[in-house]
Amino acid sequence: MSIPWGHGMDLSAPVGHPAAELLAENFDPAVLIDAGSGRFLAANGAARELLGFSSEELADMTPADIHPHEIARLEGFMANVRREGRWSSDELSCRTRDGRTVPALLRARMMGREDGGDAVLIVIRDQRERQLAALGLGQLAAGETLLHRDEPGGHGSLEFDS
Repeated sequence: MSIPWGHGMDLSAPVGHPAAELLAENFDPAVLIDAGSGRFLAANGAARELLGFSSEELADMTPADIHPHEIARLEGFMANVRREGRWSSDELSCRTRDGRTVPALLRARMMGREDGGDAVLIVIRDQRERQLAALGLGQLAAGETLLHRDEPGGHGSLEFDS
């Protein structure tokens, strides 16, 4: 198995290359970014599913296309990753192909490339469930109760009632 590293170039990472192994073994969405150009080099299936973009579409994009609402924060995060080299993390929101905003915890580190260049490995943890749970716990702590109501047609929903 090899993972494409570049758009229009044969820069595949063979089995055994650390970046290829890290990208492939991640259950969480993960992407590789060229440290020089800022372009996406590769994305695992979970990242393509979360973001809604194909590998070909991502190859023509940069993280700024996924975080257009947080450019300054994204630039600071990427600068910190390049400076520190080791795992750094921050909470940012990813914009998906269909325009939804997904709150995420990003963890990133620098990786060497076979061609001598540098790449940034970013692991994306979808935070929607955590935020919903925190919202529910916060509302429950404020004295509200969680009710289950049956909707017409047999569907149920959760509602907060004060």
